[in-house]
Amino acid sequence: MVLEGVLLTVGGALLSSFLNVLFEKMASPQFLNLVKQQKLRRDLWQNLEILLLTVDKVLADAEDKQINNPSVKKWLDMLKDAAYDAEDLLDAIATEDLRGRLNREKKDHFNTSLKHLLQKLKDIAAQKDALGLQESYGGKPYPRLPTTSLVDESEVCFRENVKMQILDFLLSDAVDGDKIPVVAIQGMGGIGKTTLAQFLFNDERVKTYFKLRTWAYVSEEFDIFKVTKTIYESILLRSCNISDLNALQLVLERNLKGKKFLLVLDDVWNEIFVDWDLVRRPFQVGAPGSKIIVTTRNQNVSFTMRSVLVHHLQPLPDKDCWSLFAKHAFKNKESDEDPTLIAIGKKIVEKCKGLPLAAKTLGSLLRYKVEAEEWHNVLNSKIWDLPNDKSSILPALRLSYCHLPSHLKRSFAYCSIFPKGYEFEKRNLVRLWIAEGLVLQLNGHRRMEEIGGQYFDELLSRSLFQQSSRKESCFEMHDLVNDLAQNIAGEFCFKFEDGSLPHTPERVRHLSCIPMQDEAPEKFEAFYGAFKGLRTFLPLRLSNSGRVHLNPIVLKNLFPEYCSLRVLSLSAYYITKLPDSISNLKHLRYLDLSSTDLQNLPEAVGCLYNLETLNLSHCHSLTQLPANMGNLTKLEHLDIRQTAVKEMPENFGNLKCLQFLTNFFVSKNSGSRISELKDLSLLFGTLSILGLQNVFQPEDASKANLKDKKYLAELILKWTTYDSRNATEVLEKLRPHENLKKLSIECFGGLKLTGWLGNASFCKLEFLQLVDCGNCSSLPPLGQLPSLKELHILRMKGVQQIGHEFYGNDVLPFRSLETLQFRGMLDWQQWLPLKDGAFPSLQQLIVHKCPNLTGCLSWLLPSLVTLDIYECRKLQLLHQNGVNQHSALEHLYIRKSCDDLKSFPLSSFTKLKKLKLQDCKFLRSIGMPHECHEDLKFLQKLTIRDCDDLGFFYGRGLPSLQKLKIFHCSNLLSFGEGGLPPSLQSLSIENCEKLPPQETWGLDMASLRHCEVD
Repeated sequence: MVLEGVLLTVGGALLSSFLNVLFEKMASPQFLNLVKQQKLRRDLWQNLEILLLTVDKVLADAEDKQINNPSVKKWLDMLKDAAYDAEDLLDAIATEDLRGRLNREKKDHFNTSLKHLLQKLKDIAAQKDALGLQESYGGKPYPRLPTTSLVDESEVCFRENVKMQILDFLLSDAVDGDKIPVVAIQGMGGIGKTTLAQFLFNDERVKTYFKLRTWAYVSEEFDIFKVTKTIYESILLRSCNISDLNALQLVLERNLKGKKFLLVLDDVWNEIFVDWDLVRRPFQVGAPGSKIIVTTRNQNVSFTMRSVLVHHLQPLPDKDCWSLFAKHAFKNKESDEDPTLIAIGKKIVEKCKGLPLAAKTLGSLLRYKVEAEEWHNVLNSKIWDLPNDKSSILPALRLSYCHLPSHLKRSFAYCSIFPKGYEFEKRNLVRLWIAEGLVLQLNGHRRMEEIGGQYFDELLSRSLFQQSSRKESCFEMHDLVNDLAQNIAGEFCFKFEDGSLPHTPERVRHLSCIPMQDEAPEKFEAFYGAFKGLRTFLPLRLSNSGRVHLNPIVLKNLFPEYCSLRVLSLSAYYITKLPDSISNLKHLRYLDLSSTDLQNLPEAVGCLYNLETLNLSHCHSLTQLPANMGNLTKLEHLDIRQTAVKEMPENFGNLKCLQFLTNFFVSKNSGSRISELKDLSLLFGTLSILGLQNVFQPEDASKANLKDKKYLAELILKWTTYDSRNATEVLEKLRPHENLKKLSIECFGGLKLTGWLGNASFCKLEFLQLVDCGNCSSLPPLGQLPSLKELHILRMKGVQQIGHEFYGNDVLPFRSLETLQFRGMLDWQQWLPLKDGAFPSLQQLIVHKCPNLTGCLSWLLPSLVTLDIYECRKLQLLHQNGVNQHSALEHLYIRKSCDDLKSFPLSSFTKLKKLKLQDCKFLRSIGMPHECHEDLKFLQKLTIRDCDDLGFFYGRGLPSLQKLKIFHCSNLLSFGEGGLPPSLQSLSIENCEKLPPQETWGLDMASLRHCEVD
């Protein structure tokens, strides 16, 4: 079967990627074997392939022409519909073969279906000549007007703060080694990058600072000669007849030599470093202070050009967006005063979501419209309904889409299924893409999730996705980008909103909705006949919405006997039971039942042979997994966090494709032993192994083969009961791969922690937590771990002394450690310091609930920024000579600790910014010594609480103190001679009854913003 020449090209047609999936499936060993065994008719499949190759050649031309030709758009939709049918047929054949049920009757059924499909494709292919479609690869550049450096003087720069930041950089002597420094202005289409660059270019200070200023419009076609020629002609202000690149660069270099210049490269798309390196060579002869500004939609361009400063432009605030809209919309004063038009206009501006191009375009569109109905028409229209000759919004946004490779076009179009403003997580979207077959694995060496993650990062870097401003782990699409995605996806992706129905429900392949509490039972009635072709059923919960009851009729219709569903989520619904008819979903790849009230899953789930993702997280009532779960040999992702599951079913080790597994429970009686992990070598991310007290034979732990699981980043090993029988031997056998970055060991009952734990070969380990290892009397040599950044040791009750065994033999112990925490070490008495050099990078030290720890933390910790001591009465804060070795300390918290502390010498902590003292029993005074003539310049916040013996707080010498809280210090008598510092902005005092009248405190009421005295 001939498959050569079908390539994924940048700017390729969306459907090309779809057809590539079909070609890949038809070329698979499984499919070729079926044809070879004559279970499928070879002639029919060869005809299908020839037809698909025939239409594939004209797809790029069709995608260009569909924008202005509805007939071509309709032709593409018919072809896409047929492609969906072809993929469904291929998947149905593969599934029946996998189940061993490809009998004669089914073979005849499949061959008959293929004949119908071939006829459908022949009819579609026959129309291509009548539509004038021609062979083309890669698509044509989108026609656009070039930009210039000239700025409309009547315009207002709404980004004055950003402009000033960039201006400061442009007018500075900043250097980038021997290269000219590059400033990148980055953002989505229409966000105002070029406008900002024009304002900077024409600023009077810029004109004075730079001897030469030149502007070059680059666009998608990064022709090195053309760009160089444009720059040269911009400098000389005349045309250039040189046709050789070398000669042109020599002449340009001569004109730039020794001159301080500013070059603006507007609208750059090219990510190839070699091209950029060649273009910039003539610039290196410029005088110091020369700069380059680049505007781009693509973050990768900023990286390629090694930008020193990158400004990612955010949408304009509503106020500025309204000003821009109003300037263009209200031509005459009458409309400006029309409250109806203003009210509608403000709603239109809300639709713009801070995009200046949209505000300007829609404002201009309404400039001569004075009737409210005309404004309402614009408000209620989609961006693709606006007249092409008057709206530049969609063309500007579509350009980003046109420049995507074909596989990214499909992934982007699929995102039209999300409602506007919906926040999505990267991993979940990637799993959806994988389930829908949108992620292409061109070779077998990389994981699908890794490839899908790269797709996501590409769309993010091209400003088609943006980071959520409300939730750091989430992303969203700008509303107008969402409109673009919907325009691209057409009728195949449908958001069920406002009760509106699609024109042709049977064409809908991907369906999403927001479930409502009061929705009618017949809500999905129009789709019941179309559910057989549906691939995605994705009810989505908004952050503020609860779960709703799912009508049983809908549930029944979701699972017809012949069904194409790949993605099913019931997470938004209140359900307690799944019907056995779920086994009809033979194509299902993604099943999300998270946060439902299911108590168990029917055995029918074990018949979903194509299932790749199963999300059961937060199913708090779920107690067990299906006994036949070992049948799900394609399962890659299993999330059982926050469930009541306590054991894995038998034959769990059959799931050899499993890559993401949140928890593995070692079974005590029936179910899976830990050795079932043996062949799960693809596991990555975080794995928790719980119930390790149920490992009765240490050799079983060895068979788990953790040392070969090289993709795991984090491992949690947990005994749920305190058992010392064979814990040490089991832990020894559970040695992980040396790629591990995070490790937690909890409730370990052995007498000694394993030797591998402090082995320097774990050179990537950054985080280590030891919790409730109560029988251990010593710690392993953790100082030898070269990359360890965080170490938490909690409730190790058997440890009495920490000394040389903790540091190991490393010349510089704990060289990378930044955070160290000891908590609940009830018998710990002594911490022996090592020679100077240990903990060179330590920034945070936390010692909590170590009541018997004596001595002082007096050794040199040059990088320590935060020290937090709680319930350590016997611990000393300072050496007997009063010297503070923690010279960089900025935050100090002493609570119910350090009973030796009688006077707190603030002068010993010269960089302190925040101090909290609580229940320091014998503390009598706080302040700067009289003999100290230097102020404590950095202290801004001070809290003193429950210090009964405290008599004096001297406010002198604290010129930066802004916030002071003193609570329950019943013997506090005075604030000293100078009173409280004049810098105070907030003062809270409670239950300090012996203080003199407030008039004697020396308060500066002018600076005080908050004062609360009880």
